[in-house]
Amino acid sequence: MVKISKRITALVLSIGFTFTSAFPIFAESGEVTAEETVQLTETEEPAAENLEYTYKIDGLGEVVGASVETLGAGTAYYNYNTLEKGVYQSAHVVVGDPTRGSLVFGVALGSNSGTRGKVTSLRDDPESENRLLAAVNADFFSTSTGVPMGVFVNEGRFISSSDGRYAVGIGEDGGVTLGKVGDSISLNVGEETLAVSYLNKYPTVYGAYLLTQDFGTSTRLSSSITATEYIIAFEGDIVLGESVKGIVTEVRTSTGAAEIPVGHAVLVVPDIYDYSTSYRVMEVGSEIELFTTVSDEFRGAVNAIGGGDVILIDGEPTDWISDEAIETSRNPRTAMGVTADGKIMLVVVDGRKAGYSSGVKMTALAEAMKSLGCVSAINFDGGGSSIMALYSVDGAAVVNKPSDGVERSVPNAVAMYENRETVSALHTLQLSASETLILGGAKIPLEMTLVNSDGEAVEIEFTEENTAFETDELFGTAAFEDGVPVFTAAECDGVGKVTVTVTLDGETVTADIFLSVTTTIDTLTLDRNIILADSEETLTVSAKYDGREVYFGENLAAEIDNMDIICIAEGNSVTVMLDELAFTEAASGIVTLTLCDKTVSVPVYFGSDLTLNLGELLAPYITVENDGYTVTYVSDGGVMGEGAFVIESPEKEEIPAETIQYTEISEPTETVEPAETVEPAETTEPAEPAEPAETTAETEEKQQFEVIFQPFEVKVSANGGVVSNGLTDRRIWIWADGLTKDAQPYATVKTADSEQKIYYDCYYDFLDFSGRALFTLSLEGIDGILSIDTLFGYTAYADEQHVTLDAPVICDELDTNLYTDTAEHWSGYYVNALSYMGIVNGSENLVGELVYIPDSGLSREQFAKILVNYLKIDTELYADTALDFADADTIAAWAVPYVRAAVGAGLMKGRSTPADTVIFAPADGIKRQEALYVIGGLLGDVVPEEFDFTDSAKIAPWATENLKKAYAAGLISGYDDGSIRPEGGITRAEAATVIVKLYRFSSKS
Repeated sequence: MVKISKRITALVLSIGFTFTSAFPIFAESGEVTAEETVQLTETEEPAAENLEYTYKIDGLGEVVGASVETLGAGTAYYNYNTLEKGVYQSAHVVVGDPTRGSLVFGVALGSNSGTRGKVTSLRDDPESENRLLAAVNADFFSTSTGVPMGVFVNEGRFISSSDGRYAVGIGEDGGVTLGKVGDSISLNVGEETLAVSYLNKYPTVYGAYLLTQDFGTSTRLSSSITATEYIIAFEGDIVLGESVKGIVTEVRTSTGAAEIPVGHAVLVVPDIYDYSTSYRVMEVGSEIELFTTVSDEFRGAVNAIGGGDVILIDGEPTDWISDEAIETSRNPRTAMGVTADGKIMLVVVDGRKAGYSSGVKMTALAEAMKSLGCVSAINFDGGGSSIMALYSVDGAAVVNKPSDGVERSVPNAVAMYENRETVSALHTLQLSASETLILGGAKIPLEMTLVNSDGEAVEIEFTEENTAFETDELFGTAAFEDGVPVFTAAECDGVGKVTVTVTLDGETVTADIFLSVTTTIDTLTLDRNIILADSEETLTVSAKYDGREVYFGENLAAEIDNMDIICIAEGNSVTVMLDELAFTEAASGIVTLTLCDKTVSVPVYFGSDLTLNLGELLAPYITVENDGYTVTYVSDGGVMGEGAFVIESPEKEEIPAETIQYTEISEPTETVEPAETVEPAETTEPAEPAEPAETTAETEEKQQFEVIFQPFEVKVSANGGVVSNGLTDRRIWIWADGLTKDAQPYATVKTADSEQKIYYDCYYDFLDFSGRALFTLSLEGIDGILSIDTLFGYTAYADEQHVTLDAPVICDELDTNLYTDTAEHWSGYYVNALSYMGIVNGSENLVGELVYIPDSGLSREQFAKILVNYLKIDTELYADTALDFADADTIAAWAVPYVRAAVGAGLMKGRSTPADTVIFAPADGIKRQEALYVIGGLLGDVVPEEFDFTDSAKIAPWATENLKKAYAAGLISGYDDGSIRPEGGITRAEAATVIVKLYRFSSKS
């Protein structure tokens, strides 16, 4: 099925640098088969630069969407979607050509005249000479009794009278007649002539009812009615326009329903009927003759079925269409028509569904049938009964949308068939194109296949001699080019038809294809947004208008900013490659493609060794899929300082008391951190060290309540995803800060036929003691073009406010070492960890390399900075702290805020001198016991553990207790020779190691 749609759809931005804008919608149309179907209204004076075509079905409106499907050698199904003055309609049309085997018949759906069935209950009989193709509901009927109102003739048998209604008659040759049957029935009994008011209609008190086995096994007479019933055995079938003899076999009086004997008919004459006594001339044994009359146009009809009004005669709407409210209001409608050249048309217009199809008035239905090419048409039952079904080997399929929401059971239908013997010698022509929407000026090949009645392709060479094309030159041209049938679109906006006629062995086969042409597009996208390859890669380009794919042929323009890279555009594919004459092992550039006013660019990276930062590339497209969350890209932020995405959760709302879940916990009181003692100068007697503040070891049990939050997922995505052909067997690296160790970050990766969730590996396990970690995603063994839709999904908790994701880096391996002098150093892990935590940083050497100098000593002012950064002390809180040291003016300017904070917080004091002054000695190396005393004091209520270093006696008494705490916490272990060297200096590497171990221990505690 070819679908043409003009519905306005949302524009989808892909990550592939797509730009969009709004453009006018052009008129579209569906496919029609010949000049007798849809009437084309052409703009009288189209603008030269933008020709616009409009297909309009009078009574329905402008066709804004249509589809066509071949059902048989002479039958096709069309669906038109129309719009007029804001009112949408959907019309379903089946057109059959009797000259190519198409036939229609009225068929009963129930077992008798009082039962109903669904149109979809019809089934094709493979043994029948006719194959079932389509069907619609037909006659009006009583919803209380199920008995149809109009005539029914089947295989020549007169089954139900017309009650004066219009009908459809089908002759032996398949010809169709629309009109009144002109039927009447009478009985001759001797010299008397008796009228039969109704044949197989539900019996009441208004006449004489002749009921046969076609009505059922019972008369279904109401129990409140008494009637005289004459049982008659006829010698043959009742046939319109003919007579049949019979004999009365029984006369009975019945009150209520009585049996209709097999092989007999029952004439029910209610006693209350004014002329009931006239029928008493019939007695048991009376010979009778039944006569029927019929109009000339229905004489010889082998099939007939009732309907409503004939709404079209001689190509014009009738002037007697009823003015009843049901016919002058919008409703679903069903109709049947005949075209000037004898084609048969079944039509259903949906209704009562605003925005899809509102339904039509009867006069509008007549106009629509005329516009579709009919010269005569009849209205069938509508409303909730309107239904159209198509049939195949798989069964029945309803193609319209019944207003009840489900298919309604009805008494009968009109079905479209094709004669198997006729079509066995015929062929059908199948036409298609890779796309049905074409850019103005583009050339698109037409695919043509001739098939026989078995659906098998027939080998035939289509040539200019046996194939003819027909189309409007203002819309485009169709012709053979190098032996290939090609349609060349004109520079216009609209829809047009290409008719192809093939002559084969005296048979002429015709088929239509409908194409839309546009001079503008809404989006231009690629199937990936990064090209990662060795030397050559082909990508697919997609242009869309109103959500539909646009074929643009050779109209695409390509540019490249690297002379070593060349780009060849061929229709919807572009090949990007390295120039063999200037081949390099690695090259990069930007490929820019332009179509109409849209431009799309894609970065290209050639070479096997690749390190690619995706920050700037993804910055415009990153989104957070959770309500209230925001994401901001910082070009110089993040752990690596090379770009980061900052994710902020919404501000917490006050939680109603009744919704809070509580848990009872016990928490110890906060311990007091000890201050550093003043160390004496080497040449004097040591001053009595200041006693550290007493730590509170006792734990005070408190009854507190903590809100329990439910974890939830946060998804960080890029619109369109990270899509590339070169991600397989590579690794994505992302630094994350602000997560918990339970975050379990993952990505969702799609290929052409699968989607899977892949969890990141934690390269540095910093999550054990902080929120910072390096995560890596391995894409091993996933072939083809990969799309990473969710770049970083993780489990969040309500108390988290900020998460920072460094720009993803694609590469095989990533050097996480920040300093050139720590790569092989024993402290490399700890130094880098402390650096990534933002507590320390290095410096540049004379050649511009970043170094840490791990084995150099650590000064007291440097230690102050590390201490303050580790504890996250706000230095502004201690800006007014006095530094009453004799050497205060020697403290480096950068260190002053940190020294103030360390002193103000009681963490460091100073050293006494022989002159009874106190100095800070900022540039002096801090001794191991000085540093470990402060660090041990931060361990709170850790129970000291005895140690036995070879030089334990050299540890100052004031430092011993805190060193034992540091030993118990695993922060220190001594040197290889068993010493602790308390008087020695602590190196930058040792300080980093102890601080990282402290951070980890404190976090776990």
